Amino acid sequence: EAPHTVLLTDAGNNAILVCSRDDGTLSCLHGKQWKQPAGIAVFSDTSAVVADSGHHRIKILEMASEGRATGVRVLAGAGHAGYRDGPAR
Repeated sequence: EAPHTVLLTDAGNNAILVCSRDDGTLSCLHGKQWKQPAGIAVFSDTSAVVADSGHHRIKILEMASEGRATGVRVLAGAGHAGYRDGPAR
């Protein structure tokens, strides 16, 4: 079954947009938890990974099946630019 929502990042407005495929409504997840979200990858109907580039973190966005956000948690990143294990080769 296809997901009932489409998720988009809006870096200019520090937001995640949630569009319902059922009725076409558009809602916005914004606030201090997002700063220039640059990309999103959907895991399932209930979670997605967000590249929160302004905060230098990768976050998990938990969603209810109807498209409502239920939580955000940090997967990786210390909140500042840099690298931990050394430069890429």
